[in-house]
Amino acid sequence: MQDSLFIQESYKVLARKYRPKSFNELIGQDILVKTLTNAIKMNRFPHAILLTGIRGTGKTTTARIITKIMNCQSIDLQNESLTPCERCYSCINIASSQHTDVLEMDAASHTSVNDIRVIIENAHYAPVSSRFRAYIIDEVHMLSISAFNALLKTLEEPPQHLIFIFATTEIQKIPLTILSRCQRFDLRRVSTEVLRSHYLNILEQENISIENEAIDLIVKAADGSVRDGLSILDQAIALSHGTIKDELIRDMLCINNKVKIIELFMYLIAGDIKELLNLVADLYNSGSDPVMIVNQLLELVYEISKFKTLSDNNYLTGFSQSQLEKIQLLQISFLARSWQMLLKGLEEVKISIMPLQALEMVLIRLCYLNASITPEEILSKLEGSKLDDDRHSESKPAPVQSTKPSLKVSDVDTLLTILYEKNELDLYYMLHNEVAIVEFEKGMMKINPLNYSPHGLVNILKKKLKEITKIEWNIELVKDEALTIGLQNKQQQEEKKEAIASNDMVKEVLNHFTGSKIIDIKVR
Repeated sequence: MQDSLFIQESYKVLARKYRPKSFNELIGQDILVKTLTNAIKMNRFPHAILLTGIRGTGKTTTARIITKIMNCQSIDLQNESLTPCERCYSCINIASSQHTDVLEMDAASHTSVNDIRVIIENAHYAPVSSRFRAYIIDEVHMLSISAFNALLKTLEEPPQHLIFIFATTEIQKIPLTILSRCQRFDLRRVSTEVLRSHYLNILEQENISIENEAIDLIVKAADGSVRDGLSILDQAIALSHGTIKDELIRDMLCINNKVKIIELFMYLIAGDIKELLNLVADLYNSGSDPVMIVNQLLELVYEISKFKTLSDNNYLTGFSQSQLEKIQLLQISFLARSWQMLLKGLEEVKISIMPLQALEMVLIRLCYLNASITPEEILSKLEGSKLDDDRHSESKPAPVQSTKPSLKVSDVDTLLTILYEKNELDLYYMLHNEVAIVEFEKGMMKINPLNYSPHGLVNILKKKLKEITKIEWNIELVKDEALTIGLQNKQQQEEKKEAIASNDMVKEVLNHFTGSKIIDIKVR
């Protein structure tokens, strides 16, 4: 008797206590609710549905609600509100997973074809005490291939009284043959506004107060999962005495105070390595995880980048006036490089056997990044150098980019432009890369067919060029060591690269970044 009393009075976690019992209580899945409600009212409910989404968004809960609605003895399926009564035999036993006609199976522990065979053999029997026999298979992606194959025929032609409801977090592991036989519903991450309102409502019912920043931290940690947030909330209630404070949540989740992370970032942009490492040591000794520190720095860089691009102060919180003035001076290029280096550093910290040391090395590299010469500075300082003449000569657009082709063919560039604009790409490629043009005048070419057989080449060129330019062409084959236009351009590009690489300032940059080299030259 005492054991029975203890079971009845035992604590039920918030995720179970406040589990939705009807579509009206299911939050953040409006499209799903509307579609299924209409399907039930119109008697168009599918015999097999697949619910997919991240953990804690309501897949199993939705499956139970569906089976309650379909089997509730007090509900009218044509009624405006499809709310189970929660009092009849079906509702009570489905809620406790004891209904004879509703089987819940965990595919993670029942993966074999024998487990599915039991379902198939019982599928043809009519329901004992309800309208429909339903099978809810959770984590269905864990079934073996043979188990999936055994389901195919029954899914294709199920009895009228049978409903399959599959739930999975890894939709990519479900065979296409199964997907094609199911109606798929994607449960979305629940928005931060909806989660915040939901958690505050629960706390009000539990007579517990919470600080604004604390609820925001819980919502953020939930990452769209209702159950994850409720688990954190449960832990916070157990840890707090009355009011849940933001400092308690930070300590519980090992989240550093944003003021400290901002201070860390300010040392980074100032290149103050000594103060930076001292602050990292303090954070680490107080229990901060190195991975969490990198993640928070990434989040801060993201916020600053959004502020810089959108010029909206709402994206920045926690900065002092002097810090904001320094942030205003940052370039987007620096923030972008910081983001890339932090992302790379995050992986290094995760896999390192010495995460603190790995974190320090990442931050030291970032300090030196701020002192590096940017590409914009290099280009600005190269203005007026000996490369100006080369840049001026390249200022005219490349032939293939011309948008005003002319039929006055006075040089090779013009001819290539016409071919490109008229989409004669085969001929363009031939004259650019496969044939050396030794001599050229209007209506006349001397060529050396380096990579082409001379047989028929002259006649082909004459015919095609006449069609395009509307003039007669005299084409002569010659032997010459001339290069193709493509090779000439490549040779000129390499010469320019060598000229730029010999510049003292460029040499300094190349030496600073080990392994770097000049890939291409573009003039703006």
